[in-house]
Amino acid sequence: MGDAPPNSADWYDRHTQDYIARTQSVDLSPVYAKFLAHLPPGGRILDAGCGSGRDSIAFQRMGYEIVPMDASLAMVQHATEMIGQEALHLRHQDVTFVEAFDGIWSMVSLLHVPHAELPAVL
Repeated sequence: MGDAPPNSADWYDRHTQDYIARTQSVDLSPVYAKFLAHLPPGGRILDAGCGSGRDSIAFQRMGYEIVPMDASLAMVQHATEMIGQEALHLRHQDVTFVEAFDGIWSMVSLLHVPHAELPAVL
């Protein structure tokens, strides 16, 4: 049991194109609507674990200001190109923003944070 936990960012770095191909066209509009109902129009969103940039692009098209970030360097590079703005290479555990956003979108990415580190991340 002394093994280090797997580094999920490394997995995404190695499987970037496959992951993007499987997730890029997923329609999350009903989930977006529930999330955005709690934000002011045009608000600022941290897309924590932005992956390919799919959700950042959707929010951007709806008039929101987005700050995308991901722990995978390959995903950051892809998202930066797709979104047309720099995505941050950052893990959830390394976020230091304080009251900088109207909402934080973290679609399925908190599962990569070790359980013991979740309280500090949240």
